[in-house]
Amino acid sequence: MRIDVPIAIAGARVWRPPTVGRSENASSRGVLSGPEVAGVGSSTASGDLTGPEMAVYAAVGALADARRSPAEVDGLAYGWVSHQGEHVWTPPHRVARLLGANRCVALGVQQMANSGVAALRESVLWLVTEPDWTTTVAATGDGLRPHDPCQGHSPPAGGGTAIVVTRGPGRRTIASIVSVAAPCPESSHLDRDSVMTLREGRQDSAARPEATREVRAAVCSAVAQALGEASLTDRDPRLSAVLVPGAGDSALRGMVCSGLLDGLRDRVRSTRASAGYLGAGGLLADLAEEPPPGPGEHHLLVSVAAGGTVAAVVVSGH
Repeated sequence: MRIDVPIAIAGARVWRPPTVGRSENASSRGVLSGPEVAGVGSSTASGDLTGPEMAVYAAVGALADARRSPAEVDGLAYGWVSHQGEHVWTPPHRVARLLGANRCVALGVQQMANSGVAALRESVLWLVTEPDWTTTVAATGDGLRPHDPCQGHSPPAGGGTAIVVTRGPGRRTIASIVSVAAPCPESSHLDRDSVMTLREGRQDSAARPEATREVRAAVCSAVAQALGEASLTDRDPRLSAVLVPGAGDSALRGMVCSGLLDGLRDRVRSTRASAGYLGAGGLLADLAEEPPPGPGEHHLLVSVAAGGTVAAVVVSGH
């Protein structure tokens, strides 16, 4: 999607479960502020938090960064991978209600690890097509546990992410978002065991040569299109970094890097998202936690999701 009007990232946050047992203790230790604790309320141990609750923590912080109130949110797109709670009927509306964004349109997105990118794309698309809308939020929330099977190439971590998107100029703008399908590896996820990582020596269908070739081709296609829509090339000196969630894993890094254009491979940078699999939120976490591009510079973010989809996003600094 080429974006011809200024669309700014006005706020971005990641919220990871604290090591303390109660949210009140998290407040006293400075992990959360008073309003953030009030947003979730009665949750006790951090391990018991649901995806929507963690997304609310992240969204409260992102809206504070953007100096916007929940009442100003026109649309909220929410993505997830894991189970969202026994009594959560519709996760995006749970997020909107807990956040206090009571007039927004709430939409759910499920595309495995691509869910966060798809939510971001929807948030941008709303602002491009809805002339009266000014503020949208892309959020994710996954309550993954250490014993959960690894859906990506990092140990499960869990947490919430949120990106506040506004129309108009800003310190960071989104220049392009592209998604390319790579459905061949889908057969590797037909049972629970087959989602284990390649580094454990599993020879499942994800390792088939044709699946690997398809993912690499999808990476190449998505990156080339995203750069073209942002009026960049792979050798452009203004492209200062390539961020790949989970790039700390050698199998994923090799697959992605082998699909990148030649001028990009030495610019791949490991990110904080490599420290633990955030479910749907890996790419959004990179937007929130990695240093933004400097004025006149650009970052390329590349995400590979199970199933599969490859997404590429170009962010520009101003």
